[in-house]
Amino acid sequence: MYLSGFTFNLMLFITTLFLSLSLLSIFVVTSPIFIIFLIYNYFTSYNDNKYICNKLELEIIESRNINMDIKHQWNDINVFVGNKIIKSNIHSLVITNKKKIKKPTLIWIHGIGGTSTFSFILSGLGEKLVENFDIHAIDLPGFGRSTLEFNNYNKNELNTLFSEILKEYIEINKLNDIYLVSHSYGCHVSINFIHTYPTYVNKLLLCNPAGIFPLLGTYGSYVSVLFKFGIPMFIIRLLNMFGLFLFNVVGLFSKNKSKLFYWYYVQSLSYCDYFVSKFIDYSIFKARWNYPTINKLIDVKIPISLIYTNNDIIIPDHQGWMISLLSNGTIPLYIIENGGHSPMHINNGLDFSVIVKKAYHNEVKSNFNSELKKINYNDYYSYFSLYKTKQTMYRFYKTMLSFFYKLTNKINLPSVYIINQDNINKTHIYDKLYDEYMEN
Repeated sequence: MYLSGFTFNLMLFITTLFLSLSLLSIFVVTSPIFIIFLIYNYFTSYNDNKYICNKLELEIIESRNINMDIKHQWNDINVFVGNKIIKSNIHSLVITNKKKIKKPTLIWIHGIGGTSTFSFILSGLGEKLVENFDIHAIDLPGFGRSTLEFNNYNKNELNTLFSEILKEYIEINKLNDIYLVSHSYGCHVSINFIHTYPTYVNKLLLCNPAGIFPLLGTYGSYVSVLFKFGIPMFIIRLLNMFGLFLFNVVGLFSKNKSKLFYWYYVQSLSYCDYFVSKFIDYSIFKARWNYPTINKLIDVKIPISLIYTNNDIIIPDHQGWMISLLSNGTIPLYIIENGGHSPMHINNGLDFSVIVKKAYHNEVKSNFNSELKKINYNDYYSYFSLYKTKQTMYRFYKTMLSFFYKLTNKINLPSVYIINQDNINKTHIYDKLYDEYMEN
């Protein structure tokens, strides 16, 4: 039978369309299975061979051409919390100078999302401080590469757990002459530890400390939502190996592939967001840190120094000014400009390292009036209304200053220093806060 050109072309088109749709259907049905198979095979090695972290850390260290001795250390530490034994495996980086000369011990406690490698290797701090200190940069239990038996811990159990593990770490490694330096949530851990074991630490440096007051910054309620619901850590852990696959693909186009992949990998193993969420009270209109450590800090009688930045939306610098003032000016305040919440990385760690060295020579013990404990710090919240949050901050500071003034009839304004790389200059720009809060 003879077919016209139009009929032939039509039949060819239909046949081609049928075959194309058939192949597409086969692809749609089989490709997810194929992709899952590829991902499974690709990431089985990461599950079965945890040496990947060591490999990535080695790449990071070698990329910096660092002239210091760096040792990965693992300590099995079991502690009693209540009537339970909690098992943990604590990872730390021990950083010493190649001359093997004994130095004072600096223990570093990181914050949320931090690790010893990110804090002290990638930031450049290690190489700038190793000639002055023997450094123990610890991954907190459940953070970074340190493991912890997962349980539904409450906030009191967490405080006890972290303090006991840090105590055991110090005793196992026979550390003394300790200078404790911490950041963000690590400051909360450090203050609780020193309050429980006041003789273990000689000096304390707190950087952008979380949880001293119940209030966060102006955007405190918004930040609290992230902490309460574990963003982005919960999402990273939820994606797990598939997330690692996606992150590795993205990393192919980045010069910092090892750094990015390492950070993602250790965060996928971490439960840091779960622990911190215990300290956040959150409702639809307001939020607060529910375990302020100001009363414990008041009891600490060792030299303390503070580091804040002037653009941190999580922990504002005026909190540091207030803490220093309430200490009768015995706690110096250092300000790093434009450092964000993690100023360790600014100028390759230069600004931060200069303060660490300077603060170590502070010999003045903190001197809070114990009557300050009578203030009810739990009545204050951050609100989703920025205006209401600012009003609350004002009322909070005014209450503390008025109470403090009645105790002393005199207020010594804090010593505040601005840091610019390796230059430290005293400033009086924060003195105006006193006039603002004390005016009628």
